[in-house]
Amino acid sequence: MKVKVKLLRRLLDDYVMSSAEFARDMEVDASEVEKMLDGESVDAVTVKKLVAYLGPVEAKRLIDRSVSTVTTAAAVTTAAAAVALGKGRGDGI
Repeated sequence: MKVKVKLLRRLLDDYVMSSAEFARDMEVDASEVEKMLDGESVDAVTVKKLVAYLGPVEAKRLIDRSVSTVTTAAAVTTAAAAVALGKGRGDGI
């Protein structure tokens, strides 16, 4: 999955948050956030953590669906369901 880099950068700027802080809060390695910021794909585990952290609505807005795959859609759906069931944070920033 890839994210819309400009939107992710704007989100980090709006919340005065470094990529390292975002990675820590999402509970992923900093290299995963750097991949997103560089326009590279990240794995399903990172996608799930992004959805759990931001909530499904905000995460869906960041996902670049023009290049994302069916696997990514399934990961987002699964993560959104986990948040809805109280198994993810989904509290956003």
